[in-house]
Amino acid sequence: MKRRQFVKTTTTASIALSIMPMAGYSSISEKKELLLNQSLILRDFNSVQEESPTLVTDGNGNIWMFSLRRIDFPENTELISSFHFDGKKWTETDPVTKSTSQYETPTSACAIGGKPIVAWTEIKGKDWGINVSQMDGSSYRKPHRFIVEGGKSINPVLTAPDKNRNWIAWENLHNGKFTIYISKYEHGKWLEPIKIDKGKNSCFDPGIAEAKNGDLYIIYGLTNGFHQDIEMTIIDGKTLEVQETIPVAIGGKHKNRVNINARPVLEFDAHDNLWISYESNRDKTRVDDGDNYTGDRCCAILSYQNGKIVEINNKGKWLFKGQNDHKPSFIKDIQGNLYLATHCGGNFIDSGWKYRLAWLDPQNGWQEPVTLFNTKIKGVLIPPAIAFDEKGNFWLATNNEKVSLNDDKANADNFTQSRLTELNVMQFTAPRLSEKYEPVTFKETQIRGFLPNEQTISSLSGHPKMERRKITIDGETYTLIYGNLHEHSNSSFCWPAGTDGTLHEDYRFGIFSEGYDFVGMTDHAGSTSEIHWRRNIRIADFYT
Repeated sequence: MKRRQFVKTTTTASIALSIMPMAGYSSISEKKELLLNQSLILRDFNSVQEESPTLVTDGNGNIWMFSLRRIDFPENTELISSFHFDGKKWTETDPVTKSTSQYETPTSACAIGGKPIVAWTEIKGKDWGINVSQMDGSSYRKPHRFIVEGGKSINPVLTAPDKNRNWIAWENLHNGKFTIYISKYEHGKWLEPIKIDKGKNSCFDPGIAEAKNGDLYIIYGLTNGFHQDIEMTIIDGKTLEVQETIPVAIGGKHKNRVNINARPVLEFDAHDNLWISYESNRDKTRVDDGDNYTGDRCCAILSYQNGKIVEINNKGKWLFKGQNDHKPSFIKDIQGNLYLATHCGGNFIDSGWKYRLAWLDPQNGWQEPVTLFNTKIKGVLIPPAIAFDEKGNFWLATNNEKVSLNDDKANADNFTQSRLTELNVMQFTAPRLSEKYEPVTFKETQIRGFLPNEQTISSLSGHPKMERRKITIDGETYTLIYGNLHEHSNSSFCWPAGTDGTLHEDYRFGIFSEGYDFVGMTDHAGSTSEIHWRRNIRIADFYT
């Protein structure tokens, strides 16, 4: 296998940020800098596309990156790529998958002192299943494939609290409804998956974290009529039985439109506090329309204390606000300090999107978000992929999308636009944290907001599921179905704020909030490539 090389870019930068005073500093807030030390690009990407990068570390100087490699026409298949950083340089290694096939949605985890574990979706005909493989030596074991009864599985998430213990959760779509499956790896084997089933409602977008006593906390999105709520379930780590279910966010700010709470995540900090984040469409600085994913998003910061969902006293719950933040992601450094990053979808002024980062300072609490990385082009929303090393640095992996135009602009027939996607890794100096610990104080938060019903909801947002009306003519029965033949995802550049939903979000909004029988994704040809179209068709197959 030919190894591709990472090359340094000429970009150097520092991002100014304000931090609260630390031990030994003046009581006046001071300007500090979060330094970009180096930026690398993976070359030889024209015939393939690396997307959805994830980063993990063992805490001993090793960092691994995994990504989905889409191989171009005529092969039209995928691999799960693997890269290794040994403390000095990045090197491409053998892929996780031994052969090409149809793969989607890779994710990874690694315990301190352990080896990486990687999970992904593999499609075999009409069978969508979850595979998982752990590194053994310098290669990867034969994948374990989870077998569930009926439906299509996708979007796995992993956590590795111990080098001998892992958890996995994923979504399964069956007969128009989502459920969540969970399995635990212990004593050298994966246990039989258990299922979270919410009756007539769908649950998806799971996030998982293990407590010190071994119990699993799982958080997920939950449909509620037109709306999407957030709920958390505590599962006994030994019996895998549900102990308790806790509502986290119900409804929202809007009185006349759909309230969306989505993409929940949770994690324990170094002092065993459980933190929760999710994105909400509570803000709207634009004109209302029916697409709730072109609007502004805020990301919350909450905690679970003594059986209650709480927010930070005198601070409020919306840590990320005013910048259209999506896909909150918790990251821990080697010492267990907690960080929260978002993919910021941009607005009507900026031409690109960016990543933002906040962190929990032991003495001064959660710090205001700062910008890590800006692009000059709007593109697919990518969850932040960040891993810390033992030297006080961290790496960010992302896709940097570019547009290439031909020179013949005078002749419209010959005018072409193609999409190029580079895999970037960037190293930053981590912020300096306080050495003294001061516990955060909390107060109860408002969990329930507005839940407009069928009579009060605006005609611009949300629609009840219509009964499929039938008529018989000359012995033939015809059924009237209702749907949407023109919808964009965030692959398209047409929306100024650059935050049309992901393919999954758009389909789910159509199914659960608009009551559609069908949705047609019509991304702009100039905003896509053959590989983009393959992804669109693949996800359409999933929802068919």
